[in-house]
Amino acid sequence: MISRLTVTLLVLIVLAVPALAQKQEIGSVVIERFQTFEMTDDTVIVSGPRVYVRTKDGKFEAKAARITIRFDPSSVKGGVNALKSASLEGDVWLLTKPEPGRSTEARSERADVDWAGAKQAVLKGNVEVKTVDPTKFQGPLTLVADKATISLKPYGELKNGESRIKIESDPEKSRLEFTPLPAETSEKDSSANQD
Repeated sequence: MISRLTVTLLVLIVLAVPALAQKQEIGSVVIERFQTFEMTDDTVIVSGPRVYVRTKDGKFEAKAARITIRFDPSSVKGGVNALKSASLEGDVWLLTKPEPGRSTEARSERADVDWAGAKQAVLKGNVEVKTVDPTKFQGPLTLVADKATISLKPYGELKNGESRIKIESDPEKSRLEFTPLPAETSEKDSSANQD
């Protein structure tokens, strides 16, 4: 015989499972795997053990325990469709893909993302970054630091001398590892001269 308490617990479990797998689409953003969702005219706050947020264009993905996203409500009349900024807290993971073939993956304790103004992500606390740029490196460039500022601009929008990644760290906690592209071989140079 099944007790009333057992039936009640089964009903609560069945009702709780969809909350963990919820999916919400707002403009160009998809938010999944949240437990709580709160929305105002210009802000969305989601939390859960591991909230997942991505833009539909595939240029930005993030996971964190709590994510606050701010929109520009004036960008589209009557809607909140343009990303303005975001704050991520708790075991943050983010992936940016400013252009095909180039990406930056980062982990930290906290991150602040600004799409509207500076167009950058600022990560703080036990930062680990892997960036892939086949025009500069063979394999990923990997770094560890206290703080990293990552540009979200496409490469063509960077001003002369503007940093793609900027690091600030206690020297005892920083590390950088990369393999430059190999130099052109002398055989290739000599064959070009013979033509």
